[in-house]
Amino acid sequence: MQYLKPLLVAASLLLSSQGVQAQEACNLPSSIPAPKLQKIDCANNSRPDSFVLALSWSPQYCASTKHDSEDFRFQCEKNKFGFVVHGLWPQNSNAKDKCDHPRHCEQSMVDKATVQKNLCTVPSIGLIQGQWQKHGSCSGLSAPAYFDKIRALSQALTKPDLSRLVNADGYTTAGEIIQAFVQANQSLKLPRDAVAVQVGSKNAFREVFICYDLNYRFTTCTNSRTPDKQRVFVTPKG
Repeated sequence: MQYLKPLLVAASLLLSSQGVQAQEACNLPSSIPAPKLQKIDCANNSRPDSFVLALSWSPQYCASTKHDSEDFRFQCEKNKFGFVVHGLWPQNSNAKDKCDHPRHCEQSMVDKATVQKNLCTVPSIGLIQGQWQKHGSCSGLSAPAYFDKIRALSQALTKPDLSRLVNADGYTTAGEIIQAFVQANQSLKLPRDAVAVQVGSKNAFREVFICYDLNYRFTTCTNSRTPDKQRVFVTPKG
């Protein structure tokens, strides 16, 4: 199998030269506890008219959140991720707040096999359970099929290497992040209006939304978005 190593190195160099985030290693925990049911904030059984795939920037989460939990240690200490999946959210384009979107359509548990299969994509047991309860249960899919769809959509997208966009002080613009996604996914014909940047405190890059219609084809995002010219700080990977 040693002949594979030069090929993997060459592939990594090629991806880097193209401004693409190389595939990341993931160290699963030796044992995975069962998830716990989460509280219902609001319930809405309405039919969605689109979906959002939320890709979070893990370094920002790890830099801004300190938890003495196994979920935090898995994502921020035992692994060093770039983009991870926050969730796949059924949407109502006329929603005024989160409770106007389809939400908490049923309350059920995600089985441990599904958790283990998806933990390197959605890197928190609590997050996996929460995303299923809040969003997946309104998708029309079973829990295993919902997370299979998440992995398929995420793996189909090429994630740009954000380190190539930032200047010396760690800033870029929301528009440059969008353009990097568009260029990295030319083969998929990803349009600019199907990508929306979201920032947190002090304009730190938090996540990017990729928007789909009900047939999982790219569509215009109806969510609020960070203006293209806004300077955005990108927390570097550790």
